[in-house]
Amino acid sequence: MLPPMPRRLAPLGLIAVVTLLASVGCSTAVQQQPSAASVDERLALAEEAVEKKVVAVSALAPTSMGFNESKYPPCPPSPQRGNTTDVEYVIKGFEAALVLDGPFDFITYWCNVWPPDLYAAMETYFPPAAAMEAAKLSPNRNKKGFSAAGSNNYANLRYKISGYDLIKWSSATGAKKYGSDEASFQAAAAVWTRVEKVLFSEAFTAAVWRKFRVTRANKKHDFRLQIDHAGYSIGVHPDSPKKVLTMQFYLPEQGNAEQVKSFGTCVHTKDQYRARDFKSNGRAPCEKKFSFLPNSAYSFTVHAGSYHSVDGVGKAVGLRKSVLVNWYDQDIGRPGTG
Repeated sequence: MLPPMPRRLAPLGLIAVVTLLASVGCSTAVQQQPSAASVDERLALAEEAVEKKVVAVSALAPTSMGFNESKYPPCPPSPQRGNTTDVEYVIKGFEAALVLDGPFDFITYWCNVWPPDLYAAMETYFPPAAAMEAAKLSPNRNKKGFSAAGSNNYANLRYKISGYDLIKWSSATGAKKYGSDEASFQAAAAVWTRVEKVLFSEAFTAAVWRKFRVTRANKKHDFRLQIDHAGYSIGVHPDSPKKVLTMQFYLPEQGNAEQVKSFGTCVHTKDQYRARDFKSNGRAPCEKKFSFLPNSAYSFTVHAGSYHSVDGVGKAVGLRKSVLVNWYDQDIGRPGTG
């Protein structure tokens, strides 16, 4: 059940939120108890709408930095899931997720990730930047070359908060950080607890390890909520070898179509990585770029060739909101900017 919305957001209403999600192509099956036939019909219509929207988005893909507009991976049709638990819903979608044919192994991209009511709640209760901390500089990242060349220059444009920290806040602390009353923050904490239980459930972790054929150990994980401001950029990089797998969930601003074609993550070939421009924050042309669609996500295993970047936040208005999840095979301190 969707918790009470904050007072300042209540006028939107859940119906308006879900209606807006439908307008950009994500599943909007309401959480009532219609007949099985009715559920199937609505899900089939939602899947057809997603495919039509992806075609429209691909036609508007940017061509800057040598990007080929035909290389936006499509969102595959979402499997019919009906009345299931949160974990079952997410697993079924993930198992059907598209596996890309490059530029490196084991990359997925999929839409309709979360149950519609839960995604609507994640949008409603996403913490404001005032509740987050600016990303900290790390003196060793550029020297080791695991993260983006020049990314430290933009650390002050990324704000983040550990999902675990948020859940552990007292009602008084959380209300102050959210700028809300205590009841509204308690509802927010319940939403992010619900998300955490899905992400790190034994069943979902097993599904992820199985799909990606992961053999490395799973010793630690984290999830954080992030906001990137205009101008933020991360050059091409493969990520720390301590990471086993990374996954990012997109929450674009409602009705902001410009974000769809600009805010997504790029993945790169080895040649593009080698040819990156160090005078321009390590930028390089994208091989493929994920559409920044509502309720969508990508994931990939981390290795020496998992080259990716973010470039385009300054080319569209608004804030880049996302949830980033990492799994590690080593014990680590607090995660870096990633």
